[in-house]
Amino acid sequence: MGKANHPREYGAALRAEGGVITELVLVPGMTGGDRHTFMNTWYLPVDASLVGTVHSHPTPNATPSDADRQ
Repeated sequence: MGKANHPREYGAALRAEGGVITELVLVPGMTGGDRHTFMNTWYLPVDASLVGTVHSHPTPNATPSDADRQ
């Protein structure tokens, strides 16, 4: 997914089982751009195994942005 969308950012929800991330859940309607990704949380499934989100940093700089830290 990340390589196919490069150089745009992308995002997904994380599913875990037994405390281990087991799956990336692609959210319908997710959009990515040069410096952002947007997921509408209304489209997330009602699923207690979803434990967080992830997004790419398509540039070589892996330092979290100020927005990532919020």
